Amino acid sequence: MGTDKSTSKRLYYLDNIRSFVIFFVILQHAALIYARYDGTQNISQTIYRFIIGFTDIFMMPMLFFIAGYFALASIRKQGPQKFLRSKFLRIWIPWLKGLFLLLPLSVYFLDMLKQLRAGSEVMAFGDHFMNFMAIIFTPHTGFVKAGQLSPRHLWFLSVLFAFFVLFTLLYVLSGKIISKQHDKEHSSSKIIIALITAGVLSAVFYFMVSFAIGWGYKPVSIFNIVYSDCARTSSYVVYFILGLYAFKGKWFSAGNMFHGAKYWYMASFASFALYLFTDFYLELGNSTETILIRSLVRATLVLCLIVLMLDIFSKYFNTRKAISGTMADNSYTVYIIHYVLHGAIAVLISFLPAPSLIKMSAVFLLTCVLSYGVSIFAVRPHPRLSALFMAVLTGILLIVF
Repeated sequence: MGTDKSTSKRLYYLDNIRSFVIFFVILQHAALIYARYDGTQNISQTIYRFIIGFTDIFMMPMLFFIAGYFALASIRKQGPQKFLRSKFLRIWIPWLKGLFLLLPLSVYFLDMLKQLRAGSEVMAFGDHFMNFMAIIFTPHTGFVKAGQLSPRHLWFLSVLFAFFVLFTLLYVLSGKIISKQHDKEHSSSKIIIALITAGVLSAVFYFMVSFAIGWGYKPVSIFNIVYSDCARTSSYVVYFILGLYAFKGKWFSAGNMFHGAKYWYMASFASFALYLFTDFYLELGNSTETILIRSLVRATLVLCLIVLMLDIFSKYFNTRKAISGTMADNSYTVYIIHYVLHGAIAVLISFLPAPSLIKMSAVFLLTCVLSYGVSIFAVRPHPRLSALFMAVLTGILLIVF
């Protein structure tokens, strides 16, 4: 739970923002299922494209900003060794469990959906599992191609843990540079300068990486352990550091960050309109000018949306009630387990004679409900038993199918 030391008040809205973002993660993944695996009309594909593209812009930068904000307080309280150990147990171990217990089944469901739609024979789970294990145990470093390991949503855990490792190293080596004695409440003007600087740096880095390797999703793997898109990672670094800077500057202690919020609202609407125009109406190629325009629009929109969410949630959702508290407590677990559930649901309803948008909506809603239910009543109270259940289930599927 986030606490601002300067005011001894819990920043419940940061927890609530994380819960809010997780819903968009589930929505994006539901849209991806039908954008990739289902034949749809043009209007459906346009809707899927909007959901996927728009959510991709702000979700993860927001999560990395919050992670950076809480990191400094956590490492000061625990010390470097305990901090890193806690992150190892909370992030890397779940990543490892997910890689072997959740991901094979998740990918199998999605492949099954594709095979059912094509009318082809569904691959036996045993063959799929052995192929998947062979990919996992074939370490790869470099750009990821077809047939190489894609950890799907688990990439976030691997990158976040890598960030915390590097942050811990920096904390140990920096000495007094980021010590508590150097914390000083920033003025509104200094906060605005920091925000604009972050936006500019995000745009510059995104443009430089995209210009070097090409626009689009270009994931890189490091020994199948760390996996992320190159251009997007540059933005994650910027916002993780901005979160650290926000904590040191006590941005939320007196609400200084939200002075002049109306201008951020105006900028948000303007950048959103620009995003729609450049992404949906302009025929843009991969020229230098195109990459520059898209990088600037993307960086501006993510910055504005982050400020917008912080302002709205700090004003209207800065409380911990029964529902919001439960959602906040379970959002991390929901992120980890939702992928296998939405794949299973998509397969189960694939035979229903309904439009793909209806199916996508059903997958989204049912995944939200089931993910929170499984997290609340199974995974969080009984983590070892839940892991054992998935191992046994995998074994049964290997024998039966």
